[in-house]
Amino acid sequence: MTPPARRRQLYDFSPPAPEPPPSTVRLDDGTVLAKPTPAGPRQLARGDWLLIGRQACQIVDLRWGEGGGRIVRVAGRTPFSVPHAATVQRFDLVTRSISGPGRTAGPPATGDSR
Repeated sequence: MTPPARRRQLYDFSPPAPEPPPSTVRLDDGTVLAKPTPAGPRQLARGDWLLIGRQACQIVDLRWGEGGGRIVRVAGRTPFSVPHAATVQRFDLVTRSISGPGRTAGPPATGDSR
């Protein structure tokens, strides 16, 4: 007796492969972030840049959570939890924008104020 023929699936229900993080991110003010590296909750610090979704966000505040994880608050978003075994993509700051509080991106002042 021969075994029954197996039906082949017509559709592939496997989840799509995750997209790799971008190698560099340029912010609206001209700041460039590069070299994304995975970082655990113990390696995070205030001022670090994280990739959340497809957007780079800066850490404003960190708190310890349950089980060795961290509660992370980033600018413009609600706080979220990073469990002790999870990693997030952390960027290095390559160049900072020259404009900021009290500075303009125009030509330097000549020093003559008459």
